[in-house]
Amino acid sequence: MKLRSQLALLVTFAIVASLAVAITFITALTRRALENEARMAALDAAEEIARDLQRLPYSSDDEIEHRIETALRKHRRLSVIELELAGEAGARLPRLDASGRRRAESGTRTLSATAGEAGQRGIEASVPLNGRTLRGRITVTLSLELVDRLTRTQSRLASSVAILAVLLAALIAVSVADRVVGRPLSKLVSTMEEVSRGALDRRVSVAGPVEVQQVSEAFNRMLGRLEEADRAVRSFNERLAEEVRAATAELSERNTTLARVNQLLVRAREDLAHKERLAALGQLAAQLAHEMGTPLGSVSGHLQLAMATPACPADVRERLDIAHREVARVGRIIRDYLDATRRFTPEIRDVDIARTVREAVDVARGGRPERSAPTRVDVAPEAARWRSDEGIVRQLLVNLVANALDAVAGASRSGEKAGGGTVAVSARVEEPKLAGRPPERESELVLCVEDGGPGLAPEALARMFEPFYTTKGRGKGTGLGLAICRELVHGLGGRIEVASEPGRGTVFTARLPPGDELVQRARAADEARAAARPA
Repeated sequence: MKLRSQLALLVTFAIVASLAVAITFITALTRRALENEARMAALDAAEEIARDLQRLPYSSDDEIEHRIETALRKHRRLSVIELELAGEAGARLPRLDASGRRRAESGTRTLSATAGEAGQRGIEASVPLNGRTLRGRITVTLSLELVDRLTRTQSRLASSVAILAVLLAALIAVSVADRVVGRPLSKLVSTMEEVSRGALDRRVSVAGPVEVQQVSEAFNRMLGRLEEADRAVRSFNERLAEEVRAATAELSERNTTLARVNQLLVRAREDLAHKERLAALGQLAAQLAHEMGTPLGSVSGHLQLAMATPACPADVRERLDIAHREVARVGRIIRDYLDATRRFTPEIRDVDIARTVREAVDVARGGRPERSAPTRVDVAPEAARWRSDEGIVRQLLVNLVANALDAVAGASRSGEKAGGGTVAVSARVEEPKLAGRPPERESELVLCVEDGGPGLAPEALARMFEPFYTTKGRGKGTGLGLAICRELVHGLGGRIEVASEPGRGTVFTARLPPGDELVQRARAADEARAAARPA
């Protein structure tokens, strides 16, 4: 439903609710006022009839009944007049029974007359009768039919007026919402569609409330930054293409030289050719690592500038911060590859496992629609903080979660009914289950990544951590992800396990010791090597 329709419905609902409350309240007040007026009228009529009967010079049932019937005809709103007469002590007074026949009994006698239909609502009023010849009490019942009729008429009239008012208010609300909100937003949407087709030079100018104008100004500023970023990316792509062409030409010359050398060295051709190919690949890897350093630095700079922008939303700034840390980590990895003589030494520090897991899931998705399977994250409270290498733990989780999402996506495309089509990532702390564990190790961090994919066959399960082995099919994987995961886990002093059955999904479990224990073991190994060196 459009925003303007929602606003119009909201205003209409508020008006309907207000009118309903007002009509109910006014109707109740009117009914109460009319009933009070009827109660006073009944009391006046009872007093008038009592005065009339008190003036009788003698007591006669016929005369009394005549006076009562005359009062009914005079006061048309009265439905019942009842006269209860009391005799003097020891006297016997005539009395009317229910059929109207007179009978002589001692005590009291009752005379009544009724007009109107039975079952109508009424109000009673009773006054004493203290005449010279008549003593007792007279009670009248005034019909509330007129009150009910007036109340119903007022309610119908108020409802009709309310309906007309609601219709008029709805028309006005729709018109105002369309003018204030609908038209400016439609203009913004049309401009956004043109921008999505590549027209980054478009700008929008809308007239409306201050908020709408602020949105249009912010949108124009965003378009300006996008246009600048697009120019920078195009310039970077041109430079990168030129550098790639130069590198390709240089590699072509080197390959030609190597081919001539191979023709001269016939006897050692196979061995030397293999070594030269390895050397060429090493040079290419070093050159690519060097060339990638510059664009990575540029990307890092742009991310920092974007995070420093005041208009950058908090959630976007958080994601940019994650991207910046990942770029820094890639740069650090490139430096590690360039410095081949440096040993793999983890940087042990306190790691926020919950945040690292969430960041790894976001990076693994990477904005790819095929990796949109539902993901559950469960981090136990005791595993929220752990001493280890944050970058290595994140890279390990990114690789495992990416494989799990690919497995679920592959099962969805093939229509296989697997383990539910979800990915579950959990972290907990357990006591080591190895028989030969060090006595000082009391706990270890257990990271589990479970997918609802099609599972693995036993022959695939046995080769899962072999380099260049993949089950994703041709062109969909290099087969190095799980081999790297195993090396990362070993570098942290832990171990990784896999459990799977066809049709029931796959579970990867990484068990990592505390980082302080890893540092102690590395220090002990260094001391042992130093002691083994000859003096």
